[in-house]
Amino acid sequence: QLYVHVPFCEVLCPFCSFHRVSVNPARTKWYFDALRREIGLYHAAGFRFADVYVGGGTPTVDADELVRTLELVRASSPVRSISIETNPNHLQPEVLQRYRAAGVTRLSVGVQSFDDALLAGMVRLDKYGSGAAIRERLAAVHGIFPTLNVDMIFNLPGQTMAMLDRDLAELHALGVDQVSFSPLMTA
Repeated sequence: QLYVHVPFCEVLCPFCSFHRVSVNPARTKWYFDALRREIGLYHAAGFRFADVYVGGGTPTVDADELVRTLELVRASSPVRSISIETNPNHLQPEVLQRYRAAGVTRLSVGVQSFDDALLAGMVRLDKYGSGAAIRERLAAVHGIFPTLNVDMIFNLPGQTMAMLDRDLAELHALGVDQVSFSPLMTA
């Protein structure tokens, strides 16, 4: 198994504890170039990967670079599955079709909540859209990948059981394949 970390984000969400930095096109290109060189070194050393997970950050901040990287991994290993993380603003069917053609079998979308007040408190409403907009985007991409996962958070400040129940009802109505709920962890 190969885990690939892409640390770039358009918004540095205050709840995220993963290593991430603000996206910068020059640094992003440099990073992906270095990443592909490192993947080549692993291949030269005899490593082969069946499963690939690309996390972040937001791996989809540069579709061209990500696709080139996935194509390299598939050319050098007998890959069975590829999972990538993304955010709701990157759910553009034409770009997602490129990921599918590059071998992606699982798309994991960081929704966190469909509640607009909670999204605003997480500094996600303006960049990633309202709960209604996110629902529309998820519905539009359903079926592109064998597995559509939605990442959610519970234990957010001000979040009630009624809000969680509404989120669960939305997920059920959307018919997504998987849901990952994680607790908000504060230091």
